Amino acid sequence: MIDSVANVERLSASLGRYSLSLVRSKSTAEDLAQESWSRALPALRENGGHANPEALLMRVARNVWIDGLRRDARKAKLLKETQAEEASTDRPLLALELAPVFAALNAFLPKLQRTVFLLRDVLGYSIRETSLRLGTTEGAVKAAHVRARRSLAFVRDALLREDGPELPADADERVEAHLMADAYARGDIGTLVALANGEARMQARQLPVRGAASRRLGSDRSQAPEAVLSAAGAWLQAA
Repeated sequence: MIDSVANVERLSASLGRYSLSLVRSKSTAEDLAQESWSRALPALRENGGHANPEALLMRVARNVWIDGLRRDARKAKLLKETQAEEASTDRPLLALELAPVFAALNAFLPKLQRTVFLLRDVLGYSIRETSLRLGTTEGAVKAAHVRARRSLAFVRDALLREDGPELPADADERVEAHLMADAYARGDIGTLVALANGEARMQARQLPVRGAASRRLGSDRSQAPEAVLSAAGAWLQAA
């Protein structure tokens, strides 16, 4: 429920960070956040409010963003080849393409480093906000962030392999990478952080992976590195 000005400000900040991680443009992110608030307000006001306003806002933002991509694609006919595949899956193409990225992050960055990288460089959290969310010191966050950035070269190399990026051979690790990608695509920051930080790994290994992700797990084909890096966005390439 939204029961205070401070709560609204916290939700606005969280929504703004997530919007910016999707579009990488401050002005576009502000428009996305404003549209998301507008669409989510009825549900936030009805019947005493929504049980999880943050999750609702993130889901609405992701849907608004995807709707915008589809409108642009139809106008420019840029996604003609992927429309049939996207229509046949029950998960966004974004989550499928990002799974190798999260697998590479998991392979080369220890849990604290990858969690700090996701919070700082992907979601835009400040050092203080990151330390509070992870229950650690600001000094530990700074140190982990520096080490994470040094290791990103290995992540990029893994994604730019000549034969394409690979998902882990271990089935549990593949499931985990897909769950992290799916959580990001859905705007479920809590689950993404918990998985990255190792807090939900045992539970994740027991969860079924359905639909498009399940079909992806059963395939030996890898996404083309260009598609993976494109889906990863500027947050990996510019870090």
